[in-house]
Amino acid sequence: MKNNFFITGLPRSRTSWLANFFTYNNSFCYHEATRFCTDMSDLKDLMSGHSADNIGNADPAMLYIMNDAVNAFPDAKIVLIERELHETIDSFIDFYTSYEYKRIQEWIEGLYEIMEKIKQKYEVLTVRHDKLNQMEECKKIWNYILPEEEFDEKRWNMLDELYINKLVDKHSIHVMKKSLYHKYIKFY
Repeated sequence: MKNNFFITGLPRSRTSWLANFFTYNNSFCYHEATRFCTDMSDLKDLMSGHSADNIGNADPAMLYIMNDAVNAFPDAKIVLIERELHETIDSFIDFYTSYEYKRIQEWIEGLYEIMEKIKQKYEVLTVRHDKLNQMEECKKIWNYILPEEEFDEKRWNMLDELYINKLVDKHSIHVMKKSLYHKYIKFY
């Protein structure tokens, strides 16, 4: 049986970095796998079809579908990355310069409310975004997600300086329109 995990939080909360960090040895972590899934069975097929024993998805969109994901993966571990609301909005606006602040603010505030409900409803490991640059905090996540895998301090040190930014052109809107969570994205 596979060890499944989900890492989620507000957008711009280092999910791409975390996907890289948790793709290691016998672990594979997708980044925003839901962009390429039209329904939950696609996500189940994607995650169960990988050869690694530990399979995850680091994806802010998981907030929208967490109830369905927990039903599909009842033993999955959930990590919520908490980032200060206005810092998240500012980061999003800085990166995606064409969006209106008010629309983004409303969207991210809605996501924040969803995240708070998830914290109340499910057993989750909550981690502050500003602590992800500390090895001990990442080790805590590692031990929660991959209790059978020894933490590799050299890998953490190598990735600690890595700054990942998605290419906007590759994160194309047409892919999102066909995805599992397209009905939730109102600003494209």
